[in-house]
Amino acid sequence: MLKELHNREEIEEFFDKLDVYNKTRFYGMAYRYSEIMKLEEPIRARYRKDNYYKIEEIFIINDNYQIVKIIRRSNEEVLYDIFVDYKPINEITEQFDTALTSAIAYKYTRSTTAALYFGKMIDMELR
Repeated sequence: MLKELHNREEIEEFFDKLDVYNKTRFYGMAYRYSEIMKLEEPIRARYRKDNYYKIEEIFIINDNYQIVKIIRRSNEEVLYDIFVDYKPINEITEQFDTALTSAIAYKYTRSTTAALYFGKMIDMELR
């Protein structure tokens, strides 16, 4: 819908035709998107000048846990970088599940060793 609008005049005309309810909805969506972008900025900054990895997706679980799906440019390998409180813990895993348990373990112990034992307790296949 908005992709079909090509210049400022077309955009203004489109929004002038909307009722208050739909204008409010668009504003709410734009505001939520801008808040998400602000939260993701420290994570994106880590990879901005990185020639080795590219960001595929950012998973913001909550304010405590963030996991970034990255792809290694050299061989297209998918990896997961772990952030706790929007700060990198400098550990990358090959599985999303392992990244999530590592983030939880790191939050409480400042180590990811507990995640390894948790994975063994529930017979999680670790790679």
